Amino acid sequence: MTCILFDFSIQYKGKNGNTQFDRIYGQIDNSGFIMEYQAFYRSYLEDTNIESDTVPMLVNCVGRYDISKPFVTCDIRNDWYLQIIRSGELVCDGREGIFTGQFVIRSPQKMYKYELVDGEVSYYCAHFTGYRVRELMELMGISADRVYTLPKNTIGELDKEFSKLFNEFKFRHECFEEACAALLCSVLIVLARAIKRFERLRGFSKGTSRLELSLGMMHQHFAGTLKICELARLEHMSESRYRSIFKQIYGSSPGEYITKLRLSRACELLSTTDFTVTEVARACGYADALYFSRIFNKKSGMSPREYRKANRKKDGV
Repeated sequence: MTCILFDFSIQYKGKNGNTQFDRIYGQIDNSGFIMEYQAFYRSYLEDTNIESDTVPMLVNCVGRYDISKPFVTCDIRNDWYLQIIRSGELVCDGREGIFTGQFVIRSPQKMYKYELVDGEVSYYCAHFTGYRVRELMELMGISADRVYTLPKNTIGELDKEFSKLFNEFKFRHECFEEACAALLCSVLIVLARAIKRFERLRGFSKGTSRLELSLGMMHQHFAGTLKICELARLEHMSESRYRSIFKQIYGSSPGEYITKLRLSRACELLSTTDFTVTEVARACGYADALYFSRIFNKKSGMSPREYRKANRKKDGV
């Protein structure tokens, strides 16, 4: 397979005569478009994977990634890492998914791994540091290493904020670094307000999901036998009330959510192990391999064997 990689920086004069910087990357192979992304760095000559305790906030780099082929990223950074999913899904740390309209801020000096198992994904990212970052996050009510869900229409608002941030990186006017820090603060404010709006609309209390106990049970025991009535009992609700609130918050029924967790795990096992289809089915909570195959085919559009053949893991971006 022929694969073409492109990675180039552009320095040019804008309409106002100021110098602009842009950097564009991509990857194309015989099967078509794989990846397009724009990344902007505080410096293209120095290492930007740094931790700083001399300024309140410093934005090391920002970007947007649009990817249509499976990949795996595993890294440890010295700075904070904000990741916002515009569309699609990424599997984090080999277990949980982060979906459209969700975000996470990863702590410095902590190993993280995320991967695209199937389909396409689009996400924003920002690496930043500074001695006020932790305090600002606490003031805004944002916890590190926790996945948050945003209300609908928030992505459109974030598109505008990131466009401003990207332009600041391109033009690099006076006080460029301070402006980038201010714009990233604006992004964090949008996220913080969206979280509170989501909690208010969906019946959250004091920043903690009313469905936290049952959701944790799902993620820990999705391969076992989970009864919706027992999950509802954990939340002190009737089953009908529980089903209604769960769908309002997560956009699917409890059963559909469990199926999504099971199939996400199945995709991972098919891509990274030599387990038979029967073994994968059992590991994901399906005693009947034929039933598992029907569900998998219905959701992914291909059989487990076809999926394995098309998605054998290779280190990606």
